[in-house]
Amino acid sequence: MARALAGSPHSLNRTQLARLLLPHAGEGARRQLVRELGPILIGVKGFSPASARKWQLGRAGLDFGGSLERVQDLLAPAPGPAHGASCVPRSFDRAGLPSDSLMDEFAREWVMGLVADIKAAPTHDPAPWLDAVADAFVCFTALQALIWLRRAAVGWGVGQSVVRAPAAVSALEAIGLLARREETGDVADIRFLPASAVLVDSERLDVVLCPDRRTRSDIEEAAAERAQRIAQRLGPQDRLDLLVAASSVRGPKPRELDAVDVVDPDAPVDELIGGDRHVPVCLTYVDEVLEAA
Repeated sequence: MARALAGSPHSLNRTQLARLLLPHAGEGARRQLVRELGPILIGVKGFSPASARKWQLGRAGLDFGGSLERVQDLLAPAPGPAHGASCVPRSFDRAGLPSDSLMDEFAREWVMGLVADIKAAPTHDPAPWLDAVADAFVCFTALQALIWLRRAAVGWGVGQSVVRAPAAVSALEAIGLLARREETGDVADIRFLPASAVLVDSERLDVVLCPDRRTRSDIEEAAAERAQRIAQRLGPQDRLDLLVAASSVRGPKPRELDAVDVVDPDAPVDELIGGDRHVPVCLTYVDEVLEAA
């Protein structure tokens, strides 16, 4: 059940969960499972309500730092009385492990699934840049990787999974391609920064992951929002480079924004009298990087 929620791009209700868990069963078996899912979803803290009827995996404030049993072992159902075996994972009623530990394992598998997708990207020749970007990304802990991806996401709804979205794996593949040195055949140094950015050698790229079917104004708004967030952390920059994953953009794609207004929160008041500072923002699109490879 947790795997079904982790792999779904949306939150699910009990009927949808039953269809995923018992794809070949009859309606009677599915209705029985729907009834059994209720106490599990309510009783296991790892499952959280996304709305009145839908559920998702995870909640705020989890500690993803540990390294414990395999997920398969953590999910093994504990034996129960003859009239109805317990469906609660063993980690909660026998091993005494907290839900945070269970979620740590799911987060790690979730992120490693993304890493596996990167390394499995189709290429005609050996692709050392894919290994390089994957190795750089796994320097994050599971929690750091999830935070990086979620901060990069713009316009995603509650319950939607940016971790397993094509935009995420495509963006990381594009980073590897940008680090590739065709003249020498080696790969530039790649270092992921916590604030949804990456350094390729000394060049900083801030990553924006958008859902499909965005408009030009959506992209411009996301770029302006990211520029303001960077200004709040680092102060106004002379230039901002964004790597944007945005499929099926409606209308012409913006290439450069000349007038993004940002305010340095630490600047003295008298320096703000002249108004906001205009920061040029240059946008590179993931799909175009992949097309040019």
